Amino acid sequence: MFVAFRVPQHSATVLFSGYLAFKEVILGNKLYVGNLPFAATDDSLQQIFAQAGTVASAKVITDRETGRSKGFGFVEMSNEAQAADAISKFHGADYDGRAMTVAEAKPMVPRDSSAPRGNRY
Repeated sequence: MFVAFRVPQHSATVLFSGYLAFKEVILGNKLYVGNLPFAATDDSLQQIFAQAGTVASAKVITDRETGRSKGFGFVEMSNEAQAADAISKFHGADYDGRAMTVAEAKPMVPRDSSAPRGNRY
């Protein structure tokens, strides 16, 4: 049995079947930023994207063990129009010799809990 409902504030449709949930979410003002230089910081990312409007948050994703940047991050703009402007301004733009990838963020896909993770020797 499936149950579907709409979540208007997130423009989402959610389907539930037992313990599984599938989401189709339009995140609107949250952006994925890829191909960042390893020297990028949350502050530098926020300063760059402030040229397109008000930045609600900026986060460079780092490795848990080393603390080094993984080369991507997320920026949340204050509204969808500013997010669209940021995509058009910064997708392919040079940041310390690297062409940034900027796109609307997609929801994280759930991992298969039975799959082994990392080296387990």
